[in-house]
Amino acid sequence: MNASTPHSKPAHQGFTLIEILLVVIMIGLLMIGMVGIWDLLAREFLALQLRQKAIFALHGQMERIAALNRHQVNFTTWKTSGYPATHLDPQADHQILQTVPNNLIVYSTTALDQPGKILLHQPAGLDPTARNVILLDPERRITGELSWTEEPLTTQPCYTGDAGGGWCRKLTLYLDYPYLFPESDSQTSQPWGGPISTLTLRTIVGRR
Repeated sequence: MNASTPHSKPAHQGFTLIEILLVVIMIGLLMIGMVGIWDLLAREFLALQLRQKAIFALHGQMERIAALNRHQVNFTTWKTSGYPATHLDPQADHQILQTVPNNLIVYSTTALDQPGKILLHQPAGLDPTARNVILLDPERRITGELSWTEEPLTTQPCYTGDAGGGWCRKLTLYLDYPYLFPESDSQTSQPWGGPISTLTLRTIVGRR
């Protein structure tokens, strides 16, 4: 008669409650990290979008201001000050557009959403704190502030043979952004989402 062999106990199968809780905690921590990464990527993408819009706007405004200087256009400017230290010469008087033909300049925040318009924003009246404002992102009311400085280059007319031409000047155009534009004309613009960046563009202008 064969001796009976003892039956071995079956191996334990499945997960314990502690193991399940540990997995849940790990997944939760991973999800929190992913949410942070996606939020960072969204912010970086928006910042790149704003920079691209600002670059296009700066080049477009440079063409416009150069054309105003090149041709016999009746426009007036205003001296302003108090610009960021990121400007090449922040202490110098900066020019902004005050009046331009064809209703290019608007004077109320309610008219800023019109394509191609430049707002003369003067919450404290027409003083050195007035600013030229252009719209970069209508949905978020994100704007940029436009200004320029001028430096004479020669004492001869810019265009050879044109006795009535103006003197050549080096024009440095600045666009400071992003600002959150206020709802009221009496309020000043505040930085939007972080520090203010400055884009700079230079050209030579002179009146024909």
